[in-house]
Amino acid sequence: MVGSADFYDEAISGQVNMALAGRQPGSSIKPLTYVTAMEKGWTPSTLIWDVPTTVTDEWGQTYTPENSDDQFHGPTLVRGALANSYNLPAVKALQ
Repeated sequence: MVGSADFYDEAISGQVNMALAGRQPGSSIKPLTYVTAMEKGWTPSTLIWDVPTTVTDEWGQTYTPENSDDQFHGPTLVRGALANSYNLPAVKALQ
């Protein structure tokens, strides 16, 4: 629920209640995304591509996700994508 290791340290902007913040859920939603994909027939060994991707939403806005390591990892298995918290495969799974 808190934004940092020290909620009371204003120098690092730690006073963020993530339960109330208007932010994206980030990596916490990835397991649910993959579980939903598995309900549709995916397995931990399903191949998914971690490559540059731009997504356009229903309003025409584009989003280009990146991984936290600023790298693309090519073909990866769902188990590896989830274990490494890669963003691009999760976006593809969501699609």
